[in-house]
Amino acid sequence: MAKKSKMCNGWCTPVQIYIALAIISVSLSLAGSLFYDNEFNKGLNMRMLSIGHLLGVIIWSSVLYMLCRYCYVRTAWAVLLFPYIIAVIGVILVFSTLSKMEKNDKYPVQVVQ
Repeated sequence: MAKKSKMCNGWCTPVQIYIALAIISVSLSLAGSLFYDNEFNKGLNMRMLSIGHLLGVIIWSSVLYMLCRYCYVRTAWAVLLFPYIIAVIGVILVFSTLSKMEKNDKYPVQVVQ
């Protein structure tokens, strides 16, 4: 007899947080595409970029939903937080590099008045 996999509620906290952030992000993206000044867009179709953003959100939220559906809530948290962790590490690396460059006078800081 086939073993049934354990099913959980797919709407766990990581999915809810991601969908809330995604609604805000996609709304701002669509609003920006409606009011974007064509003079500066350099031939980019901003609405198509917004639609691509929406498709990415749908795919990513489906991945998170499936992780939660099969009780991989900790993995869903890791997947949700991974980009933010990478961003924080990147900011720390940039600031530490700039700090070292300033100490070595390789990148002199000029005060603009």
